[in-house]
Amino acid sequence: MPPVEKVRPGLWSIPVPLPHNPLRYVLVYALECDGGIALVDAGWNTEEAWDVLRAGLEHIGAGLDQVKAVLVTHIHPD
Repeated sequence: MPPVEKVRPGLWSIPVPLPHNPLRYVLVYALECDGGIALVDAGWNTEEAWDVLRAGLEHIGAGLDQVKAVLVTHIHPD
């Protein structure tokens, strides 16, 4: 998987594994906003995905407790 990447000030992409799919991962976007972090397409609900998302948030100096909003753009596994 690619590394966590700063897209621009206040916006990060966090690769999160996508199980049983040839794409291998999805990019979760973390946006700094008033009072916390907003996530765009927060990934798949697996233990590994949660662990990688937590680590990605830690990499940018945030934690799950700072996530204030989640925007889901679609439901299929990419």
